[in-house]
Amino acid sequence: MPGYGVDPLQLADATLKQLIDELGARTPAPGGGAAASVTAAVGSALGAMVINWSLTRKSLQEHRESNQRHLDALQAGASRSLQLADEDARAYESLNTIMKLPEDDATRLAEWDTAVEAAMAPPVETLRLCAEMAANLAGLAGTTNPMLKSDLAAAAVLVEAGGRTAAWNIHANLPLIGEARAVELTGEAQTLLTELRRIATEVEQACR
Repeated sequence: MPGYGVDPLQLADATLKQLIDELGARTPAPGGGAAASVTAAVGSALGAMVINWSLTRKSLQEHRESNQRHLDALQAGASRSLQLADEDARAYESLNTIMKLPEDDATRLAEWDTAVEAAMAPPVETLRLCAEMAANLAGLAGTTNPMLKSDLAAAAVLVEAGGRTAAWNIHANLPLIGEARAVELTGEAQTLLTELRRIATEVEQACR
């Protein structure tokens, strides 16, 4: 697609420098949506690292089973987050193309609703996923290696940041959808953000 240097289907495989360059470029995508998902993936991966350093620790064996469940969830979350970064970039690129058409254009009229819903889906799912990943980070301060508390706290902060960024992308697109749907998404986003902030704060306090 024009203006998108990294193939949106391969964004998750781009080098870190390529990703940073693309995010900073004067192009419609990748943008905030992809940044939200990548941030969430980094936070989830950091939480996974904390657990991986704890699974074989003798003093923590009573928590091994639960830690393994949280590890599996965080690793799956990180993988899905990177997929969402690709999906967000691809969907917004398509919407941006349609938005450039005249308002009475037949293609715009026919594809508008589908394109808007497709563009809204990744940030909505990213926010939901961040809430799930935060729930998996909750309580780990007492079941994982205490030497890695700063990493656990950072994981919570990053997952919260990913969710907050996704929420801003949802907010930005609300004028493009119907009022009833906008009210529904606003309420869900606020609920998830409140929970995200609560968990992140609790994890940080537990790690101090």
